[in-house]
This record gives sequence, C-alpha cells and structure tokens, in this order.
Amino acid sequence: MGLDMNLYRKLYYGGEYKTHEKDHEWKESHSLTVGGEYADKYGIKVEDISEIKIACGYWRKANQVHKYFCDSVNQPDLNGYARVSTSDIVELQMRCEVILEALNMTARKAITDRVKEVALDLLPPSEGFFFGSYEIDKYYMMDIKDTLEICDKALDTPDEKEWSVSYEYFASW
Repeated sequence: MGLDMNLYRKLYYGGEYKTHEKDHEWKESHSLTVGGEYADKYGIKVEDISEIKIACGYWRKANQVHKYFCDSVNQPDLNGYARVSTSDIVELQMRCEVILEALNMTARKAITDRVKEVALDLLPPSEGFFFGSYEIDKYYMMDIKDTLEICDKALDTPDEKEWSVSYEYFASW
C-alpha cells in the first residue's frame, strides 16, 4: 500500500507497417528477433510488434518525483499512466544533479539548511495518502540519486530518432 511509480521508455518499431512488396527491405532494416515458448504460446510475430516498452526504473514513495511528474503533465491527482516528454526527463535529471551538487558541496555531505532550501525549490515533497516521508533527509537524497540513475537510463537511446522514442510515467496509490 502506498505510492508506487515507474518510468518507461517506448521505442517505435513499426512492424505492423511492413508491406508485402517491400518485405525484404523491412527485414533488412529491422533486426529484432522473436522466439521462445512465450512467443509461440501467444502467436507473437516480429511483424506484429509496433513498439517496445522498456522499464527504466521503479520508485517507492518518492513523492517529490511524483509531484514533479504531476506538475509536468498538469494532472494533480495522477493515478495511472501519463505520457511525458524527453524535455521533462532532462529537466528532472538536471534538478537532481543540482540538488546532489548542493549536497556534495557541504562538509561531510551533510543535509544543511541550504541543501534543504535547494531541494524544496527544485523537487519539493508532496503529501498524499501513504506517500511516505515529507522530510528532506537521507531517504530523500537516496531517492534523488536513484532518480538520476533512472533518468540516465531513460535517456540512453543511442542512434534513435526523436520521433521513435517516447516516455510513459506510471503511478499507483
């Protein structure tokens, strides 16, 4: 019970748009293979795949991240899926970097009033039913570090065209 969140990267594959006339061209430009017991059981064929959904990360009760996405998509009570933009992910990544930089500038990486001020300005905690702590503490900072890693993974799309990548945020509470 509580706030569970995921971020997914979706890659357009376009298997359903292949034509019989250009079948050989399509096969040459798409290197995905599908096989195994699961694919056989459900009749999954590579030409039927339109997109690939990759889990980039999971959060548990990281309410500051949830608030960021709610604000980004203008859905204050987001409970379900929402499409988020690449710029939303880049902005979240930048905010996490600034917060961690403020923390690293302190003696012994202490959470000082200045660090709390930066965190509250960039990624303030959000209240909600079983949303976790509202404090700027070591657990908050662990969420920020995890979020930075999740953003890095989400944005790691070598050689992908901008139109072929999209992102989806999911929250359940």
